[in-house]
Amino acid sequence: MGRHVLPGGRDEGARLFTRDQGGEGLNPQEVQEAIAHAPTGRLKELADRCLLDAEAEVVSRPRQALVMARVKETVDGEVFNLGEVLVTGCEVSLGGEPGWAMVLDHDPERALCAAVVDAASRRGGDGVQAELEGLLAEARGARKARWAGVQPTRVSFEEMS
Repeated sequence: MGRHVLPGGRDEGARLFTRDQGGEGLNPQEVQEAIAHAPTGRLKELADRCLLDAEAEVVSRPRQALVMARVKETVDGEVFNLGEVLVTGCEVSLGGEPGWAMVLDHDPERALCAAVVDAASRRGGDGVQAELEGLLAEARGARKARWAGVQPTRVSFEEMS
């Protein structure tokens, strides 16, 4: 995994992804997937519950930024810059554990909630992992259902005459 530069220019490097991938619960990438796909209301409820158990500090308040969206074209597999995307990033400390989030669009509340949940997932022990596992299962189930609905329209060009 590449290095991550957090707001303020601090480079956390591999620190964001050091948890044992073979342990119980979600790995850090799955945590981020669950947070990214969580409905805003449920994310806010989870963040509120996390704040009951630990003292929180906003390290970097939610801020807007533009980031380059890079995509891989399907013929040659070359990466190109599609364009800039508006994001909101935030960094918190929850009971001394760092949490960071970046969300699409101008959404400071969601960025703050996501950062709190990220920090709580690193702390462990307060049911956050179980909640995130449920959110992840729901998101993956919804994605699978969407793909199943599209599958009948798929065209195999090798079979066309």
